[in-house]
Amino acid sequence: MHPISAAAMILCLRGARALRAGVRPALQRAPRRRVALTATQDWEKLGIGDKLVEAVGAMGLSAPTDAQRDAIPGVLNGEDLLFAAETGSGKTLAYLLPTIARLKAEEFNVDKLDELRRPNRPRALVLVPTRELAAQVQAVAKELSHHAKLSVRGAFGGSDGVGKQRNTLKKGGAYDLLIATPGRFEKLWDLGDVHLSKCSVVVVDEVDTMLSQGFGAELEKVLKATTEREKPATVVTTTATLTKAVRRAFGDLSERDERWRFLPELRTVETRGLHKATDRCRLELVDVVGKDKLEELLVVLKRAPEKCLIFCNTVNSCRAAEHFLSERNACETFSYHGELNSREREASLKAFRDDDRDGALVCTDLAARGLDIPDVDHVVMFDFPRNPVDYLHRAGRTARAGKSGKVTALVAKADRVLASAIQRAVLNGEPVDALSADKKAYLKGGALHVPSKSAKGRARRDLSRARKPKPKTRRSR
Repeated sequence: MHPISAAAMILCLRGARALRAGVRPALQRAPRRRVALTATQDWEKLGIGDKLVEAVGAMGLSAPTDAQRDAIPGVLNGEDLLFAAETGSGKTLAYLLPTIARLKAEEFNVDKLDELRRPNRPRALVLVPTRELAAQVQAVAKELSHHAKLSVRGAFGGSDGVGKQRNTLKKGGAYDLLIATPGRFEKLWDLGDVHLSKCSVVVVDEVDTMLSQGFGAELEKVLKATTEREKPATVVTTTATLTKAVRRAFGDLSERDERWRFLPELRTVETRGLHKATDRCRLELVDVVGKDKLEELLVVLKRAPEKCLIFCNTVNSCRAAEHFLSERNACETFSYHGELNSREREASLKAFRDDDRDGALVCTDLAARGLDIPDVDHVVMFDFPRNPVDYLHRAGRTARAGKSGKVTALVAKADRVLASAIQRAVLNGEPVDALSADKKAYLKGGALHVPSKSAKGRARRDLSRARKPKPKTRRSR
């Protein structure tokens, strides 16, 4: 017998004996283990392409957020979207990544790039409400476009005047993506420095702010030029709060107010965390009734020196808080409000970002929306916000990108109703956007009344009413 055949026969006999004895043969393969997807594979599944997967890897992003998983496929497929996601959920990448991926895909469908790329004709436009946010989005877009080999321009106020930006757009040659504020874009458009004939994607970031700040006319002009044509552009809008005003503006066409008829019908995508405070952020209320509010602020900051934002409702309140903290040498302070010009705001924000020490940015709600300020450990509300939407935006400046954070709010007598309602909603993991500062809304017959007999009602008891502790009785021995 051939020696190899004999060896094979011996192995078979041993296997048969092992099976009769109830023992697994040594040659049987172990079952395969399921291998978890790597970070790269997780991004690849979204279909953004190898170059952009490489780009997010270079940015140190381990995996897409839920918000990015919800929005990216829709934008890639050319859907018109109203994308609503909580602050800190990565909305900027959620629209930039698929927009850049689409621009790259367009290049494979033409024989010559000159057919697509023409001077002063961006292929995608991103509109944002403020200069600071525009600069922030442009920086992210440039980082991504470096890997994708695309060109990015910016058109917004600040250090560059209109003349300088006109020269930049003219001399720079063809470019692909333009990041702009509505006012500056309209001015450049009217001067003939920008045309939208090649624009295939229009993004309106922070659309709730755009509508509330009176940019409706500029948006109407852009959207009519890009959607009312033979091949309409894809429209993507984002918001961190889906307010009643936004719902009415983007609702059914037959039920809309006349002034919002120009807005296209969009598919609404809402994330699960919308209008809820993140569970990684701890809220503490500090009662300041009958106390010196500035002294209480100093106590809060001294208790745990951290990099923080201090929100005020007015410029005068900002100045008072900053002056007091400077006099007491409490910490390094920086200011950010509407009475500073754009250069001063940019310089203050940069100094705060670059400062390695535990400093404080004393600001109004101008710093509450859109800005990404990394490593903010603590948000202090020196003045309690006037409505729950402003609370969400302020609190969203901390506990971002998976990190934990803390919110401390100084509560005056007039703030107690709204503050206790927000605290209650945060503890119960409920949305806060519909809450009211009107005490009557929580009474019987009010819109927010919850019967106290039910277990759910007891859990929602008004926390502003402190219960007296029951006296302890000693047992006689």
